Amino acid sequence: MLDLARGRRSTGWLVLVLLVGVGGGLLAAIVALSVLAYDVLVWLVGDPTATTAAEHFAGAPDLAGAVVVGLLVWWYHQEVLGTGRAAARTEVRRVYEYVMAAVGLLAASAGLVMVIVTLVEAIAAGRDLVVGGSALNALLAALVLLAVGLPVWWWHWRLAQRARGSGPAAELASPTRRTYLLVLFGVSGVAAVIALITLVYLLLEDALAGGIDTETMRSIRFPLGILATTSLLSAYHWTVFRADRAELDRRAPARAPHTPATPGHGPRTVLLVGTLSPAEHADLATRTGADVQLWRPRAAAPARPSVEELAEAVGAVPEGDVLLLVDATGLRAVPVDHYTSS
Repeated sequence: MLDLARGRRSTGWLVLVLLVGVGGGLLAAIVALSVLAYDVLVWLVGDPTATTAAEHFAGAPDLAGAVVVGLLVWWYHQEVLGTGRAAARTEVRRVYEYVMAAVGLLAASAGLVMVIVTLVEAIAAGRDLVVGGSALNALLAALVLLAVGLPVWWWHWRLAQRARGSGPAAELASPTRRTYLLVLFGVSGVAAVIALITLVYLLLEDALAGGIDTETMRSIRFPLGILATTSLLSAYHWTVFRADRAELDRRAPARAPHTPATPGHGPRTVLLVGTLSPAEHADLATRTGADVQLWRPRAAAPARPSVEELAEAVGAVPEGDVLLLVDATGLRAVPVDHYTSS
């Protein structure tokens, strides 16, 4: 039925197909496949809690079914979309790609945190890690998260970056891209600060209580893993955001600067704040060879200079525009710059 609506691709239609169909189907398949792969690894090299394979893999048929259904839903909605990646990019498609990139990045980040946690625990516990089933299972879970999350993030982030390269104007101006980068930078930064505070607190607590030992390393393994991972994520996305802003500024049309008029470029301007008859106005323009503009004051001037006096005052200014003022002190000629847009 969705295929019949191929010609009416409204925003609601795109939300249903891209986010619910394509994104939801792929996400369901990824989650089920990750759990299934984890169960297999735990049974082969980990420390399973079940004693028989039938008991351990009791949920495997359901997981396999979820993988198949999720992939079918994803494939069908991709086909309904029709033109696939060659289609014009819409904001809904951007939302889908960035959401899927965020999901993959979240899974990969959790995997990296668990890898760091396991390594720190191995250093602190020595050979205990080899016989510690929970630690080994945690390492297997971390590897599964990395193996699943990194490809998902890389694929969708590559699509977004490819769009940035082929159509930078639209992609850089997209609110979805800016939101994605700023949210990841902000959330990662806040998480890094919280992890750093927790790490320092635990170190100081043990240092004041009697000294830092291997138990201290075990207590700080999670804050350390979160701090290392979130700092990396925050720095990377801030770098990308800064690069986007620099590219936007470079592509922005330059504003024409305002520059003063120079002698020899257009007629000289004389602005007179006073009163002149039309004949005197024309006479002053002829004598000075300038474009004479007349502003009449609201209050009567105390004295009314002659055209000859006005022309002499203009001649006293060798070049540039001139403002002629008539006040209680007499006639004043003020050199001014007439700003125009170049």
